[in-house]
Amino acid sequence: GTLYVDWTYTDNCGRTIEARKTITVNPAPMAAFDDVDDMTISCDEAGLFAAGSLSYTNGASNEACLIAGDVDGELSGSYTECGGTLYVDWTYTDNCERTITAKKTITVEPAPMAAFDQVDDMTISCEEAGSFTAGSLGYTNGASTEACVIAGTVQGELSGDYTECGGTLYVDWTYTDNCGRTIEARKTITVNPAPMAAFDDVDDMTISCDEAGLFAAGSLSYTNGASNEACLIAGDVDGELSGSYTECGGTLVVDWTFTDECDRTITAKKTITVEPAPMAAFGELDHMTISCEEAGSLTAGYLSYTNGASNEACLIEGEVEGELSGEYNECGGLLFVDWTFTDDCERTITARQQFKVNPAPMAAFDAAEDMEISCEEANVFEAGSLAYTNGGTGACEISGSVEGELSGTYTECGGTLTVNWTFTDDCDRTIDASKTIIVLPAPMAEFDDVEDMEITCEEANVFEAGSLAYTNGGTGACEISGSVEGELSGTYTECGGTLTVSWTYKDDCERTIEASQTITVLPAPV
Repeated sequence: GTLYVDWTYTDNCGRTIEARKTITVNPAPMAAFDDVDDMTISCDEAGLFAAGSLSYTNGASNEACLIAGDVDGELSGSYTECGGTLYVDWTYTDNCERTITAKKTITVEPAPMAAFDQVDDMTISCEEAGSFTAGSLGYTNGASTEACVIAGTVQGELSGDYTECGGTLYVDWTYTDNCGRTIEARKTITVNPAPMAAFDDVDDMTISCDEAGLFAAGSLSYTNGASNEACLIAGDVDGELSGSYTECGGTLVVDWTFTDECDRTITAKKTITVEPAPMAAFGELDHMTISCEEAGSLTAGYLSYTNGASNEACLIEGEVEGELSGEYNECGGLLFVDWTFTDDCERTITARQQFKVNPAPMAAFDAAEDMEISCEEANVFEAGSLAYTNGGTGACEISGSVEGELSGTYTECGGTLTVNWTFTDDCDRTIDASKTIIVLPAPMAEFDDVEDMEITCEEANVFEAGSLAYTNGGTGACEISGSVEGELSGTYTECGGTLTVSWTYKDDCERTIEASQTITVLPAPV
């Protein structure tokens, strides 16, 4: 800072004198922090570690120049259960804006390794082994601070094997902490053998001769009832079929034998009584309705008989030819087929099938398509004949042709003609066909050609319109022809002029034709 010394003197004459001295005061020395030393602490100690305060002073003896005190440190850095580094930084800025700093490094040691809980070996049944799980195992390092605690559970890995005869399983737990340190534990599980298996119950039975043909010894299940697959002794064993039978019956026997892997044998037996086979029978027949054409190729054919046995030793089967009788024509009829068979036991079976023969199909006319013709074609149109057939052959055939009947009218304006054909067969069935012929109107008539002309004034005095012929060139009912008087119009004087003759005709079909002639009247002579 700055100090001043001022001197003032006033003499007896009332005169004053002054003097001043300026003293520049240098700043006191900067303060300095006390010495700090780096240190190493345990992970648990790090949880309780506090930055603390650090003293500073510049050692001045003059209180006004003394800079001294304490400042709280700022803790930074980090650590885990694997250790780390913490720092304490102290910073102080005096009133002269001078800053001093100090730093302390604290090395945090890793927390102790964790250890697994104690495990004990054990013995279990084969059945229990099926549901045995490795389970989890706890571990801890017993640390008191959360950041240093290494604790939890780890799922075990199950290994080893066993069968229905027992075995050994192992559970291994392995844990590697975040510091790369690994701990291990193992548990040994002794598995006892499973109980023996037994066959399912079997009952004696009676079957038909036919069933005996399909009968198979089959398999029989055995099991020890274990729910654990590795302890389960279960399966099927094929039986051995023995005994004999004929169509008169007999006896079959099925024997099952099974020896497990422990050389223990179980057996089962079943007796099957076979009944005699049934009589044979013809196949079921239904009365049928057939067409006339099918009747022409119908044959009696063979009919099979069987007792339905699938076993050859019980089977009575074959076929016998039938006898055909009855009659029919194109209007239908009845046919019969009879079959007879006597077996080796002198048992006779019969069958009859009736065939109702339908009448042959009705004939149908060939297609008759409607048409359009000109008026002139209508003058010479004839009905003509139309063929019919049912497409049958032999006794079923209905075919021929019939003349049509023409009706309807037409004029020069057109019209409609109709051709009808009718046929009744021997079965009193009637068919009809019809054809419509549209007659187009005759062509319109046309006037004869007319040419314009010149006449003298004198000729104009006696000029008459006259008639003009028209025709369409048709004949008979199609002809349109005649003539029509013209109408004269226009004027003329001695200086000439123009006259017009117009002809108009409307036919019965309301069609109009027109013609016109222009007559130039020359001037009268001078």
